[in-house]
Amino acid sequence: MNSYVYGLIGSFGASLFFAYLFHAPKRCIISSSLIGMVGYLVYMLFVDFVAGSVGGSFAASVVIAVLGEAAARIQHAPASVFTSVAVIPLVPGGGLYETMFYIVRSDYNSAVSRGVETILIAGCIALAIALVSSFTNARHTP
Repeated sequence: MNSYVYGLIGSFGASLFFAYLFHAPKRCIISSSLIGMVGYLVYMLFVDFVAGSVGGSFAASVVIAVLGEAAARIQHAPASVFTSVAVIPLVPGGGLYETMFYIVRSDYNSAVSRGVETILIAGCIALAIALVSSFTNARHTP
């Protein structure tokens, strides 16, 4: 239970500070941080109960993209303001670090394993955002 609380607080804080770093509009900062927190909650639940980190990243990214599109419509701002900030807690920085760590230690089997997982996670994040964006913007084309 504590890991969920710490994860939610950390994901909200990470999204909040990246919103400031990205110079997001002030009216969008809290909502984008909340979307990041909800997305990370979905990620934690999927990792614990449904799928691994790759499936959890995809599901969380879909939720973030859908909520980002909805918030964009409500707050009259680009969806990328919300999704780029909210997806920060899902970015596999630890996986990149571990991949390089294993390479430096000449543990190439672990490096390849962790590297492939990291690439899959990054790809799932990008794919989920692209799919949701394509579906929501498809109704606007003539």
